[in-house]
Amino acid sequence: MIFKAGLIGYGYWGPILLRNFSSHSDVEIKIICDRNPSKLESALTISPSSQVSQNAESIFSDPDIDFVIIATQGKSHYDLVKKGLLSGKHIFVEKPFALNLEQAKELVEINKQCDLQIMVDHTFLFTPEYQVVKEIIRNQDLGKLFHFHSTRADFGRFQSDINILGHLMYHDAYILLDLFGEQKPINIKASGTAHIINPLEDTAVVSIIYPNGFNADIINNMLCPIKERKIFIAGEKAILLWDDMAINGNKLKLYNNKIVSYDSKSGNLEYPSNNSIKTLTVSSKQAIENEVDYFISCLKDGDKPKNDENAGLQVMQFLENINIAMRA
Repeated sequence: MIFKAGLIGYGYWGPILLRNFSSHSDVEIKIICDRNPSKLESALTISPSSQVSQNAESIFSDPDIDFVIIATQGKSHYDLVKKGLLSGKHIFVEKPFALNLEQAKELVEINKQCDLQIMVDHTFLFTPEYQVVKEIIRNQDLGKLFHFHSTRADFGRFQSDINILGHLMYHDAYILLDLFGEQKPINIKASGTAHIINPLEDTAVVSIIYPNGFNADIINNMLCPIKERKIFIAGEKAILLWDDMAINGNKLKLYNNKIVSYDSKSGNLEYPSNNSIKTLTVSSKQAIENEVDYFISCLKDGDKPKNDENAGLQVMQFLENINIAMRA
């Protein structure tokens, strides 16, 4: 079966989505929509058989369109997702799912009536590295988990409608929820500062404590001249490092067989003597390619995506809790 799609938005992420969806054997990109005619000309170099339009209504009103790919600014996601659902279209929407929690709740309620597939672009869940990370956590290879630390930094991209929570921290939110979502935080401390577009924070630091003593620290920075995407997870047996910017593809490393042991009676600390480091081999397949394959598979089989509207709502709730803590 060939699924016909309409793409709305051809800015930063649109070309990447167009390239991956148009190359899928079960997808035909029927219409590409953007307000900028020069961008539409550029889109035709990737998908020359597609129609182009400056009006999204041409996609919503087309009965042949099976699903809509939304790659616009976050402030438009709510309206476009809603129109798509009410037009009977399945939805693939880049993050954020919506601009705020109330919008996300309403979209979830609308789809209870429409019963269509919604997939929110939680890209990092589909990287080969994350699949290995999740398997290691699931298999308890790190032992009892102590700490999660994420640093996500870059210069920009500054947006007039979304602060750093909806931009960079959104990724950390869905990763934490997917790995440890069964645990509910008992304490969140957060601080953030707006330097460029007031009052939208472009730097943020968040500390989260969970009931079992496990904690997470997240540092996000949009003023950093060096792009950084780094997560480490420490457990009693080992420390796992995921450096998404590592060269030569060595993005995943496992450190030591045991971190450190402490004898409370003697007060002695014992550190590992071998200091072993193991580089983990992963597939070279791109995350967005995996994600597109998964979305089309869900459409074929009628399965709910793991990153559906409910997952999008959970992320918005998580970020709202951080937002509240930031302003406390």
